[in-house]
Amino acid sequence: MRALQNLKELYLQNSNSFPEKERIRKLLPKCEIFFEPA
Repeated sequence: MRALQNLKELYLQNSNSFPEKERIRKLLPKCEIFFEPA
């Protein structure tokens, strides 16, 4: 995960649960995260 911390944008499929999304947002506070429909 450490390599991802420099990312500015991240596109993920929207298959993750809400708690998982929150966990990702906390891990990558500087990253704008987009959840695309699966």
